[in-house]
Order: sequence, then C-alpha cells, then structure tokens
Amino acid sequence: MLGAVSGASAAIATTWISQKSQTIRERAKWETRKRETLYGDFITEASHLVADAFDHSLDQPETLVKLYAILGRIRLVSSEAVLTAAEECCNRILDVYAQPNRTRNDLITTIRSGELEFLRNFSDACRLELRKYAAQ
Repeated sequence: MLGAVSGASAAIATTWISQKSQTIRERAKWETRKRETLYGDFITEASHLVADAFDHSLDQPETLVKLYAILGRIRLVSSEAVLTAAEECCNRILDVYAQPNRTRNDLITTIRSGELEFLRNFSDACRLELRKYAAQ
C-alpha cells in the first residue's frame, strides 16, 4: 500500500513540476511577444517623426502624442536601460524638430554621420532585454 501511495505521489509531483515549467515558458513567450510589439511600435513611430522633423517644424504638438503614449507604456513594463534609451529618443526627436528644416543632401549627410544612433541605442537596449526573456 505504501508503495502505491509513494508511486502516485511521485507521478503527481512530476506532473505538477512539468506543468509549472510549461506555464513559465509560455508566460516568457507571451512577455517577449508583448515587448517586441511595444518596442516595434516605438521604433516605427520614432522613425516616422524623425523623418517628419527633417523638413517640418513642430507646429502641432499633438504630432507627438502617439510617441509619448508608447513611451508611457514602456515606462510600465521595461527595464531602466530601455526606458532611458526611449527617453533619449524622444529628446533627440524634439531636438531635430527644433532645428531648421534640412535639404535632401543634409538628410543624407545626417544619416551617414551617425546622428541617428539614438534609434540604434534603443534597439540594442531592447535586444538585451528580450534576450533575458528568451533565456527563461
């Protein structure tokens, strides 16, 4: 009788541990997908605004609403490194809007100069954070 109880307990424990591990993996996958979407949305919006800032001034502040809404969502879930990089992107976009409009040649020079590295810094911070979730 004791052997049967012991065997049943072992089977229950094994099933419980296996189920818990699977739940943790699924939660990590869901968290990774959620963050990939969030960070992708930020990169898309920031890129759009940088391009707009090269030949427009910031006449309508509501232009920035979507970017700052995404930044707020990043504040809720992201690491300090990702948040800092996102805030730097927002600040740099404001700086570009504050500068005089640029010509096409200026745009090409700017892109080649590495002045837009702040977007890359954000992507790098995101990639490091996402690796943390992939490793779980």
